[in-house]
Parts: sequence; structure tokens; C-alpha cells
Amino acid sequence: IDSDEPSTYSNSDGSFSIVDTRNKDFDIVVVTTASTIDTSTGSMLEDVVLSAPKGASVVTPLTTIANESNLSGAEITSVLGLEAIDIFNFNPFNPQADEAAALSVEIVSHQIMNTIRPAANLLDESGSTNGYAQAVEAFGEILLAKVNEGSVVSLSDLSFIEEFLVQIGEIDQSL
Repeated sequence: IDSDEPSTYSNSDGSFSIVDTRNKDFDIVVVTTASTIDTSTGSMLEDVVLSAPKGASVVTPLTTIANESNLSGAEITSVLGLEAIDIFNFNPFNPQADEAAALSVEIVSHQIMNTIRPAANLLDESGSTNGYAQAVEAFGEILLAKVNEGSVVSLSDLSFIEEFLVQIGEIDQSL
């Protein structure tokens, strides 16, 4: 974050408020620290970067993939087999959220992170300067290809994991 960029810390529930007086378009970027706790698991969530476009009310793995891959929210929900929700504003922890949709979004969000984070660690360990960003990009590229094919992806399907690992291997030939 540059010194002239607005920034803030979130509350314990992940909510935040930020004012940008520059009136410019910007992405919302969340950078987790050693004190970040994933409230859905109770686990520490360090060194994760999530993003969403200006105007989003939530920042999640889904918004990150959409934001970084230039896929629309509708394309993301379609390719991942999710109910048609607005991923930029759907909060699965909102007490008024549809329980089935909330559960589906949380499961897919965890699957995304459980796929990307180990791949990012492998890339970092092999000398990458930003394995996390590379893993997010590779994940998004596969989803974009699946959108173009008209496919629906199951993140627990071994063939998707294999395809992702091949993509990661193409980033770093030493893997």
C-alpha cells in the first residue's frame, strides 16, 4: 500500500469503513497479517491478499478471483455451480442470508483457498517472488477457460486439481 492510499484495519468481524476523498476508481485490497483470524475456522490466516472492485461490500476469495481474472460475478457463480448471487455484495455471515447459498459460498471459498495457498507456498519455496499472485492468476485462467467452454467446475474434482497443478508447473518448471 502506498503512503497516499487510504487504508484501515477491519473490526474483529471483518467489517471496515474507509473514505477515499480522491474520487478515483480503485480496487479494495485486503492484506492479512499474523493477527488475522478466519472466523469461519478459527485459524490464523496470514499472508493472504484478497481483492474486490470499488463498490463491493464484501472481499472474498470469489471476489478476488473475479477481480484478478476479469470474470464477471455471474461467470464466477455459473462456472463454480453456485446459485445466482451477487458475489460482490453477498455476505454469507449475514443472519438474513439464505442458509443454503451461504453454505455453498463458504464451501467454495474454502476450496479456493485450500487449492491456492499450498500452490502459492510451493511457488514461493521454489524461488517465486509472489507465488500467491501467480497461483491466483493460474486459478483464474483455468476458470476463464472453463467459462469459455461453458463448463461447470467442481473444485473437489481431481481432474480440476490436476489441471491447476499442471498450470502451476508451467509457471515454475522446477516443480
